[in-house]
Amino acid sequence: MEEYNDYHINTGSRAAEVSSRDNAPFLFASVALLLTIIGLVMLYSASYNEALSFEVGHDYFVRRQLIFALLSLVPITLVVILPVSLIRRLSPLLLLAVSFLLVLTLFSSFGQKKFGSRRWLEIAGLPAIQPSEFAKLAIALFYGAHFSRHGQDEPSARLFLLPSLVALVVTALILAGRDYSSALLFLAQCAFTLVAAGLSVRYLLLLFGFIAPPAIVALFSQGYRIRRIVSFLMPTLDVRGINYQVSVSLKAIKRGGLLGVGLGNGIYKEGLLPEVHSDFIFACMPI
Repeated sequence: MEEYNDYHINTGSRAAEVSSRDNAPFLFASVALLLTIIGLVMLYSASYNEALSFEVGHDYFVRRQLIFALLSLVPITLVVILPVSLIRRLSPLLLLAVSFLLVLTLFSSFGQKKFGSRRWLEIAGLPAIQPSEFAKLAIALFYGAHFSRHGQDEPSARLFLLPSLVALVVTALILAGRDYSSALLFLAQCAFTLVAAGLSVRYLLLLFGFIAPPAIVALFSQGYRIRRIVSFLMPTLDVRGINYQVSVSLKAIKRGGLLGVGLGNGIYKEGLLPEVHSDFIFACMPI
C-alpha cells in the first residue's frame, strides 16, 4: 500500500498555489482585453446612427473610446512598475491634483456645463474629462495609504477624522458643480470604505447626520432633481415626458429579450432612445 508523505503533499499544494499566482496577471489581462473588445463592439452597434446624425463618421464614438482604452495603458504600466511605497507617498498629491481639477471645472473657462451640471473639463482641445471620476480612484488610493499606515492602531474617532473631512471637502466640490448623482456615488464609496476600515455605525450615523441637512436642501433646490425623484418613484407617470427615456429603454429591453434580435438589427437606437450610446447603452447592448 502506498504511503502518503505530508512533505510531498504540502510542497505539491504550494507549487500549485504559486503556479496559479503566476498565471493571475495573464488571466486578468485576458479578461480585461475581452471586456474591452465586447464593449467596443456593443458601443459601435449602439452609436453608429447617433454618430451619423452628428456628421462625424459612423465609427466616431468607437474611435474615441479606443483612444481612451489605449491611454489607460499608461496608468496600468505605472501601477505595475512603480513600487507600492511610492504610490502610497504620491496618493495625497494625486488627491490634491484631482481637487485642483475640480476647482478648475467650477471656476475656470475650461469647465463645460452640460445638461444642467458643470462636471466636464476640457483643456487646449484635449478630450474632455470628468474630474469626479478620477476623484473616486484618488480617494481609494488615499484611504488605502492612510489606513495601511495605521493598520495596527485601534479604530478610533481620531483615525477617521482626516478621511471623513477629505470626503466632505471633495463631495462639496463635486456638489458645487450640480453633479448630484456623482456626489452621492462618491460619498457612498467613501462611507463603505470607512466601514470596511472599522468605522463604527455610531460615527457613521453621526457623519450622515452632519451631511443630511445640506444634502436635502441641495436635492430640493433644483426642479429637475425633484422631477427625477418623482419619475423614479412613479415610472408609469408621464411616459411621453419625464419618464420617456425609461419607458422607451424598457421597451427596447423587452423587444430584445435575453439574446437580443441580432447585432445591428435593433430599431430603438435609430433615434428613438436618447443617449443610447452613453447612459442608456444597456437597453441596446443585446440588440
